[in-house]
Amino acid sequence: MDLESIGASAGSGIVGIVLGYFGISKRMDKMESDLDKKVAKEVCERCKEDQDKRLDRMENKIDLILEKI
Repeated sequence: MDLESIGASAGSGIVGIVLGYFGISKRMDKMESDLDKKVAKEVCERCKEDQDKRLDRMENKIDLILEKI
């Protein structure tokens, strides 16, 4: 095995490592951004409770208006 072929294989190995790193890094960044977009279960439940309370208040107000008519 001559020195030129060793250098060529080492160079292509380094290029492969760099390209692989950027590919993995890009995938990790995408996964992290997807996780940031997801809402925790507790937060989702709290939002649902708040929406239900708001709808109940609106229904009560509508009922009061209809009683006066």
